[in-house]
Amino acid sequence: MDLDDLLQRLHAAAGYAPLFRSAFPDVLDPITEENVARALAAFERSLITARAPYDQYVAGDEGALSEEQRAGMNLFASAGCANCHAPPLFESSRYEKRVDSGDLGREAVTKRAEDRGKLRVPTLRNLRETGPYFHDGSTVTLEDAVLREAATSALAGEGSELDDEQAALVAIFLRKSLMDRTQEPVRPKQVPSGLQVPKDGFRIPR
Repeated sequence: MDLDDLLQRLHAAAGYAPLFRSAFPDVLDPITEENVARALAAFERSLITARAPYDQYVAGDEGALSEEQRAGMNLFASAGCANCHAPPLFESSRYEKRVDSGDLGREAVTKRAEDRGKLRVPTLRNLRETGPYFHDGSTVTLEDAVLREAATSALAGEGSELDDEQAALVAIFLRKSLMDRTQEPVRPKQVPSGLQVPKDGFRIPR
């Protein structure tokens, strides 16, 4: 959403004004671009995942991952996926271009043409809940996202391509082994905007 439009909508929603004043009491008008970014960052820091089956496995519980999950984990490593999505967070500080959507990406900050379209490598933890994939949502299934990433990395000389069966195993590893919602924030029953809060359809995948 355009930031100016967002600020206008926040000002217009009466429920948000007192919450912003409480969070940022030292300014006359707390609903600003900077404070919205600070509020979002504070929320994102509350999204903690450290009890996934993968974490239990590396801590010594060999039964935490199935045979398929272990096979996917090994393919994830051998195909070079961990070059960017490095364990244990399965992310990195690298900026990479994976989608040609016209987005300036890192160039908006560095002002360097070679950074156009490059975005920070995201975490793969809990990615089962974040499809469709890539920042523009251009890839619907996780299996297709794995195939696409492996092919791109192979072209760059940083990995190897995967076939459909291998990609399916990597997807099983990512979908099941990195899933942990035991410490997520409490979902509110209602929000100040009045918009509907989605129901939580979470189930533990087996």
